Amino acid sequence: MAGALQQLLKVSGLVLVSVLAACSKPASTTDDNSTAAQQEKILASVNGEAITADQLDLAIDRTLASVDQALISNEIKGRVLDSLIASKAMSQSIQQQMDEQQLRQIELRAQAYKEELYVKEYLSRNVVPETVTTDMVKAYYQEHLAEFGQVSYQSFEMLTTEAALAETARDKLLAITAEIKGSEDWPSLVKQQGDAPLVYRRGKSIEGLLDPRIISVMDGLQVGETSDVAFIDGVPVIIRVTGAQTQPAKPLAEVSADIRKALAPMQLRKAVKRVTEQLVSQADVVRY
Repeated sequence: MAGALQQLLKVSGLVLVSVLAACSKPASTTDDNSTAAQQEKILASVNGEAITADQLDLAIDRTLASVDQALISNEIKGRVLDSLIASKAMSQSIQQQMDEQQLRQIELRAQAYKEELYVKEYLSRNVVPETVTTDMVKAYYQEHLAEFGQVSYQSFEMLTTEAALAETARDKLLAITAEIKGSEDWPSLVKQQGDAPLVYRRGKSIEGLLDPRIISVMDGLQVGETSDVAFIDGVPVIIRVTGAQTQPAKPLAEVSADIRKALAPMQLRKAVKRVTEQLVSQADVVRY
């Protein structure tokens, strides 16, 4: 019971919102409204505007839905009714303070919310999404292998320096570019250079793990081909592609459940679109 009472203390704001969103107006606006009000059990009134048992039940359902109904005592119901009374008084008061444009905005928002409720009800009754089949899962998997870890990359070897070269060293390197590109054993070539600043490195062109400027130097190179000398922040780079590999995606069995979860809302959106288009095509729509 104590837990229910604590939760009740938090619901007043929600009740206020729900009542204000309803944009209540005096019960005497039409004869139909008066008749409907007479047919309902009135629990209280605020400045002549009724609060009914149905409104109380709705407020309890919205704010205490997680509470066991057996725990909702008359005391708790009384507190919720107190909140409805306060909400009604606030609603009436603020309407007196607002101008016509402000009242119109509230009315439009209330109408939009009401229409959303109708749309949800319609969709729940009329939209049946197509079941996600095994073939759909397989097709999605094959079309999105990268999403599941497949990565294609090139292995490469590279000659570079630890720092940017001075103009003399740069000219010297450019002069032996043809010799470097013609050599099939770059590690040995580096050793033969003696005190030359060249260093030998190997790597893989995996996006995200390698400087994209180095990847751009490799762009268009096939296995066995060597780039021209490129300079990155003054540091020379010569790259030779030594291989092309593909890291396989995770097995389908390992990711099929995730794919089904991803496809389910897609199927729902397709079903909603299909039903919507059909409904609109049958309606008499006039645009002005």
